[in-house]
Amino acid sequence: MARSLFAGRHVCRLIITTRYWNRTLAPKWNRAFGQDYRERNGMIRKAKVQDIQAIKKIVEPYGKAGAMLPISLAELYDRLRSYFIYDDTTDGVVGTAALHVTWDDLAEIRSLAVAKSHKGRGIAKGLVAQCLAEAADLGVGRVFVLTYVPEFFAKLGFQEFDKAKLPHKVWSECLKCVKFPECDETAMILKV
Repeated sequence: MARSLFAGRHVCRLIITTRYWNRTLAPKWNRAFGQDYRERNGMIRKAKVQDIQAIKKIVEPYGKAGAMLPISLAELYDRLRSYFIYDDTTDGVVGTAALHVTWDDLAEIRSLAVAKSHKGRGIAKGLVAQCLAEAADLGVGRVFVLTYVPEFFAKLGFQEFDKAKLPHKVWSECLKCVKFPECDETAMILKV
């Protein structure tokens, strides 16, 4: 599987296996972008049915504040297989992100959210890294985000691009947004 390791402006393209990523490159990613999220009393894993209520509790305040699209319980259950969560050993689920494949070589990172009590600990970076690893495993060539915090994604190697270049299928979710069609989010993309 192809994966990329990003360090500042330099991008090194490597052909690697998942085992090599986990044992060798993931620790380098962690050193480049912050403290190792796996060594801090928790782990990133695929979401389970039992995690749905916790995911809803994390993303709901962001939806109410207009920082992300609100998502219903029914939608969370429908998209469960797309979600990763950060499971803290003492506080339970405190972070979430989803990778949604939108086209043959394009995926979107959605619902990236961390509980306010756990911000600044590298959890969001770890969740993004996990989504990018999954995209590489699936053979997706590009991953994009629509965000209000472009500086966060820029640190991870994402670059701004024109939203109009996205396939129309992407905009089906935007119909639920109160800001549609005057979207003020920044579109950013990364080649995996």
